[in-house]
Amino acid sequence: MVNKEMNPESGAVSDGRTDPVPSPSGVSDRTSMVSESMTRTRRVPVVVLVTPREELVIACAEMVRHLREVPAVEVADLVSAPTVILGLEPFAVLISEPVFLTNPDEFESVADSVKADIIVVDPMESATVLVRRHSARLKAMFALWEARGRQSISPP
Repeated sequence: MVNKEMNPESGAVSDGRTDPVPSPSGVSDRTSMVSESMTRTRRVPVVVLVTPREELVIACAEMVRHLREVPAVEVADLVSAPTVILGLEPFAVLISEPVFLTNPDEFESVADSVKADIIVVDPMESATVLVRRHSARLKAMFALWEARGRQSISPP
């Protein structure tokens, strides 16, 4: 169960995973404020890096700079990765091939459950090669994430 909080001054509702959008109606009825602001909540884009090498961190920083909106980049170790992915609901998970191969079924299952896509990278590639090889795919993943968000948020 997600714990929701409401700002009493603005009427905005936040579940801790999204940026609240204040209710413009100024209605003092708490139910109206909760339902209106919940339908207008803005999702925050997130990319999760699982046990990244420095080259992957550098490459990811470069790739996300070219997206329409710069997402939060979170790092998870092998043990915490499933929990982090389930909690943050990223649009993309970047993971090196050897780490992915430790438990590919679990990584795919967890990513599927939050509609995230996985990019498995060669751990020996330089940041330049990683950017060249994966930028277009990350951009496409972000566009799909945006489109899903527009479909799931009802108009005010």
